[in-house]
Amino acid sequence: MEYEAARTTRLGNRDSNQDRVSILEGEDAVLLLVADGMGGRAGGELAAQTLVESSTDIFDKLATPVANPAFLLRRLLVRGHEAVLEAGRRNPPLTPGTTAVACLIQEGFACWAHVGDSRLYLVRDGAIVERTRDHSYVEQLCQKGKLDEDERGKHPMRNFVTRCLGLRANPPEIAVGRPVALQPGDVIVLCSDGFWEGTDEETMGKLLQDDDLDTVLDDLASTAEKARYPRADNITAAALRIVDLNTHATQVPAKPVEKTPPESSSDRLNAAIADIERAFEQYRDEMGG
Repeated sequence: MEYEAARTTRLGNRDSNQDRVSILEGEDAVLLLVADGMGGRAGGELAAQTLVESSTDIFDKLATPVANPAFLLRRLLVRGHEAVLEAGRRNPPLTPGTTAVACLIQEGFACWAHVGDSRLYLVRDGAIVERTRDHSYVEQLCQKGKLDEDERGKHPMRNFVTRCLGLRANPPEIAVGRPVALQPGDVIVLCSDGFWEGTDEETMGKLLQDDDLDTVLDDLASTAEKARYPRADNITAAALRIVDLNTHATQVPAKPVEKTPPESSSDRLNAAIADIERAFEQYRDEMGG
């Protein structure tokens, strides 16, 4: 697989940058990750950094490509949740938390998982063909038809997320997308809400077809920063453009099955965690132990 990748992160009108971004390369696989920290200045930075470090530690030990991308992504975020909670226990009185979006690209397919309002976009032929749906109060209103997309940015609870890693003892429900077959020219973008809140999606799709991915991503970040001035959040994004798939994969990976239940049912939640642990033992060898 031939590809080009870029990343950007900006402070915005904030005192510190609580966003983190990572692009990890394995043998015939790439993992993109964006985290947007919560829980105050120090807590947010701690949570986002802890998630990136935990995910890097797991990914670096993997034999890639992996047999079960959906399982790996879910495991990364569950382990990240546990690591963030532990970091909080080691650093009282901080209560760290973070949103997260991760995407594994291998064998001509992309599979992603997310928690909170950090997003993934798939851009094809200048148009956005896939987008994750935020775990937020405002997103729920939009999905129910009670709020227009144009009103999203003005709502007083626009930054209120309904799921995150950390903060609570039990892991959140993790959304895992179906594997999507990629085409040459496709661009995958992962970003924090500071990036997408100030970016017009139609413009984003068109600009990401330009040749210089680094320049386009920086230009989009600059536009987002100016659009939200003087209240611009941290602005972070990672992007990957497929140049040549160069793959012999002929079979679509199995569609992931959500096993994590709503947080309101503790019995089902405990059963789901047990399922994840059993699956982890089953795939331990291929995940590098």
